[in-house]
Amino acid sequence: MQTSLRLSLMVFVILLSAISCKKENNVSLSVITNPVPDSDIYTNKAILSATATIENAASGKGEAWFQIATSENQLPLAPKQGIQEIPAKGGEFGMTAYDLTPLSDYYFRAGVSIDGKTSYGEMRHFATRQAAVQFNNVAFSNFGHDIITENDHVSVVLSGLVSINITVPSGTFIQSHADVCFLLSETPEGLFTHPIRVSANPVAAGGGMFSARYDDLRWGVDYYYKAEITIYDESRISPTENTFHTPEVAAVDLGLSVKWANMNLGAHAPKEFGDYYGWGETQPKDSYTEASYTYMGNPLVLALENDAAHAQLKGNWRMPTVAECLELIESCAIKQRTYMGVNGMVFTSKKEGHAEDWIFLPAAGSRFGTGISGLDEYGSYWTSNPYSGSASAYTLDFWNRDEAGCDGNSRHIGRPIRAVCP
Repeated sequence: MQTSLRLSLMVFVILLSAISCKKENNVSLSVITNPVPDSDIYTNKAILSATATIENAASGKGEAWFQIATSENQLPLAPKQGIQEIPAKGGEFGMTAYDLTPLSDYYFRAGVSIDGKTSYGEMRHFATRQAAVQFNNVAFSNFGHDIITENDHVSVVLSGLVSINITVPSGTFIQSHADVCFLLSETPEGLFTHPIRVSANPVAAGGGMFSARYDDLRWGVDYYYKAEITIYDESRISPTENTFHTPEVAAVDLGLSVKWANMNLGAHAPKEFGDYYGWGETQPKDSYTEASYTYMGNPLVLALENDAAHAQLKGNWRMPTVAECLELIESCAIKQRTYMGVNGMVFTSKKEGHAEDWIFLPAAGSRFGTGISGLDEYGSYWTSNPYSGSASAYTLDFWNRDEAGCDGNSRHIGRPIRAVCP
């Protein structure tokens, strides 16, 4: 009997391993390295692209890149450049190769890896063009960034200085200015693969100060930027990357006893749901059950070390009390709205001098176990006050109507948090 049971278990393990291996090796992956059109080839840069076809991938995303070399023999050993994520369904990807040498041959290919399988596209070749003018020197300096926060968005004003020294051949049309733009991305690699291009003011042909404003940043994110000048159809990019970090949240003054954050804890924009927390727990998690709940104390006031808003945002930020939530309800006009495609509730201050101040709370629902309930249907936000016994705490709640209230709810359920500060 025992021998038969062991044999059955061994057969089951072998079959399970075979199924797992079959699933892992079932991914179909192919890469096409696209030829570079003449319009994408310059004296010192080239715009590269490729297409990946992926089927039956188990992972949600893979990795794509390019290899570039000055000879065919060097290409297999060339380092990866423009490393980026690619979705499991595949698609197009690309990068801009900078700092190339005029009138030079280059060989390149694209590569993709997913589920442990790697595939390369065919090798392609291009030759850089001869420069219409001679660039003696291009020097960038004085980079700066000024971050501007408002209730519902964060902006940045970027600035810099460039000095341009070129020699123009006799008979060439003289350009009076150079075009400038900023390359902006959330990752250093993104500056070459999929940057946000922000046009700046043109500068004189010899250089000058330039600046640009970008209004669609995310909150609580690192950004990297460089500048690029273009003159006589030739471009030069600043050699070093600059960086800045956007604020985590903004404090909105509704004329109440506390200021309210303009977005949920863990969100990067006011429309985002953010993270979910068990009451008294300071980190989001994968599953919200009674068994996974870790904080069972019953304090009259939640200690700061168990306050998720204070733990994440530091400073004077904390979770609101039930009294502060009732003040919000009583002192604001409450209106159900769809804000940037997301259902939720807008609280607009009724206090004198604050009639134009408001906050938006998304209908983020709640997390039970590993799932989410009530998404886009209701909002249920933690306060810092216990409700009854050790199993419940007060929440700020609203449904699909123009009203809100406070009630007790189970502490182990995952709910969003909207922070407050003095």
